[in-house]
Amino acid sequence: MKFKRIFLVFIVAAVSFTTVFLSSDDYNVETKAATLSENKETVKTLESDLKSIQDSLGQIKRNIDAAKQGQADQIAIKKQLDEEITLTEREIETITKLIDEYNTQITETETAIGEKESEIQQTLDVIAERLVMQQETGTVNILSYILGSADFTDLLTRIEVADALFEYDRILIEDLSSDKFDLEVLKDEVVVTRDKCNESITSLEAKKVELGEKIEVADSYLKSYQNDESKYQEQYNAKEAEANSISNEIKEIQAKIKEQERVDYTGNGFRFPLPYDVTYWNTGGFGWRVWKNGSRPTDFHRGIDFACVRGTPILASNSGTVILSKRSSSFGLYIIIDHGGGVTSLYAHCSKLIAQVGDKVQKGDKIAEVGSTGNSTGNHLHFAMLENGEYVDPKKYITEPK
Repeated sequence: MKFKRIFLVFIVAAVSFTTVFLSSDDYNVETKAATLSENKETVKTLESDLKSIQDSLGQIKRNIDAAKQGQADQIAIKKQLDEEITLTEREIETITKLIDEYNTQITETETAIGEKESEIQQTLDVIAERLVMQQETGTVNILSYILGSADFTDLLTRIEVADALFEYDRILIEDLSSDKFDLEVLKDEVVVTRDKCNESITSLEAKKVELGEKIEVADSYLKSYQNDESKYQEQYNAKEAEANSISNEIKEIQAKIKEQERVDYTGNGFRFPLPYDVTYWNTGGFGWRVWKNGSRPTDFHRGIDFACVRGTPILASNSGTVILSKRSSSFGLYIIIDHGGGVTSLYAHCSKLIAQVGDKVQKGDKIAEVGSTGNSTGNHLHFAMLENGEYVDPKKYITEPK
């Protein structure tokens, strides 16, 4: 009876221990799965944030380019305005010199006019003085000179002499008056031209001030664009740093996900890589083999060869992720599946590849078809298993159908 009780206690303890162990294992699996799911969700969120930041970076970059273009435009405008101011200053300088020249001409003309006026006055004074002297001294005047003629011929001669004297005085005074008039006309023309030059200088000075104001505006815009570029560059640098930080965080989490996916699943039994009802022949096992009836091993075979009809479905020996699906000179068309835990399976010499890199396949899924591509002497499947990159005997994982 006592033995029976001890036995029952032992059974209950064993069941409890098993239950606790299994529950703990299930809990660990669920926890890891939850963490993996959470990490993947975090990556999605971070990738969304990263895209938003990258879009912002694009817009900020466009703003920087616009600010730089604005600076270039304002620099070009400022350069043009500077050239206009230089030309305006040269024009003002030239017109100022012309005004100085006109003022000189006016002064010289006024002097010449004064001289002509003086000559005219002197001539008039000489004529008047001559007449007064004749009157005061009792010298025969012109009339007496004419009436005192001895005969008619002498009369005509004296009239011609008097007339010539009067004509000389008249012409002399007219010539002097004409010269004075011409000088006054010249003076008026020079004054008009000088006044127009003064008006031009006034206009040009106003233009110079206006150009200076435009340069100040251009400088203001230029400074604004430079400030904008600096501001946008700071924003860009901050966003770029944030983007780099998020990118690094994504890489870290992706590395964790890869590690979790690698260790979370190690497989629960591998199946034969061909349909169970297919006719096949095992034409080469794992290990050293001898070719052409030789007596010494010449080749280490890293898998098992299953010869069968071309086009026979090749099935995933276990669930996992396709990490290679390509062609090589030796394997021909081949596929490698990562099953986690460092365990991978290889399927070579296929005639057709169905699964592609990145595909998640389940145990028994059709992934390829049997063929004879690459270094092959006939239709067959070369099946290999690797642990952490090292080939191992596939019989450790699969059993051939009986």
